Amino acid sequence: MKEVIIIAGRNKVDVGWIRCCLEQQGHSSILCKTPKELVEKLKVFPACSVHVRLVIIDHGMWENINNDLIVEMSECVPYVPFVLLDKNNITFLVEDWLTGSMQHLTVSGSELPEHVFRSRCSKFLGSVEDALLDLENGITNAQNIQTISYTMNKIATLAAQMIKPNIKALAVKTMDLLEDIQHNQQCVVSEAHKESLFNSIDEMKECFCQAEVNVA
Repeated sequence: MKEVIIIAGRNKVDVGWIRCCLEQQGHSSILCKTPKELVEKLKVFPACSVHVRLVIIDHGMWENINNDLIVEMSECVPYVPFVLLDKNNITFLVEDWLTGSMQHLTVSGSELPEHVFRSRCSKFLGSVEDALLDLENGITNAQNIQTISYTMNKIATLAAQMIKPNIKALAVKTMDLLEDIQHNQQCVVSEAHKESLFNSIDEMKECFCQAEVNVA
């Protein structure tokens, strides 16, 4: 799966400098010039098996992002680290930014409302079920498997933040199964694999249903 870092900003000097630094560190980056373009990229990339590793936003761009766009961004990529470009700190390592951002997310993630957690995971499971139906209909390819694995990783990350060990364990179990499939050069999905995948998804849905009953 391809990884990219998104640079969102209009200042050509700052944006050009930071993309040059990223290139020197071996990181691929793309530029978004408007908040709307940023949201569109965040929505499209996961479906194209592109993992957004980090989003760097300059202050001018951030000031033009309204609350609706912030909510939209958090729903399509709930765990992608966002950082503001600090003009006073002109030396950086992407790894340092990632570490700091992920530490912040780990702390704030536990405050994610239960209903938001279930809503996001339900959307993720919906996309997984669509991909599984393709497998059931004989449409098998490496990208399809990668998409399922990437989505399960999202669920595992959210489950870890919300301290949901049972859901995280099911997601990790599914990713392990997908890894076994990927080790096959032709990415062949056997009937046993299909059954295990569908069972894992059904178990997750049961966990979410039980959580809703407990909340009620």
